Amino acid sequence: MLDFNRDGLNDIVMTNVEEPSALLLNQTEVANHWLQVELVGTSSDRDAVGAEVVLVGSEMTQHAWRVAGDGYLCSNEDIVAFGLGDDDVIERLEVFWPDGTKQEITGIAADQRVIVIQGQSEVSGQR
Repeated sequence: MLDFNRDGLNDIVMTNVEEPSALLLNQTEVANHWLQVELVGTSSDRDAVGAEVVLVGSEMTQHAWRVAGDGYLCSNEDIVAFGLGDDDVIERLEVFWPDGTKQEITGIAADQRVIVIQGQSEVSGQR
């Protein structure tokens, strides 16, 4: 899974033995908000595998973890994705890094991909 066209919806790439690969674009029309977080560790593992990300919005709190993969011989895009529904306010983003440190960031707008670098107080813009 990945967000091939960076629209906040998960797309899928499928590979087959002796056949061409297939890209399945998710073209669902939705009005919901979203946020994608790419983590970059500095004192933790660079890929931040094992990090917990907590998103606190005005209507809900969500938890997600950065994992290395989720199936045999497959890998997903290295982001943590959140669906926000109608909630367009992200009050706080907390990252619990694998080395035990905690990072808190505020002032993040919805409907974008951000890069969180361990130890930096602000996110980097969309890539």
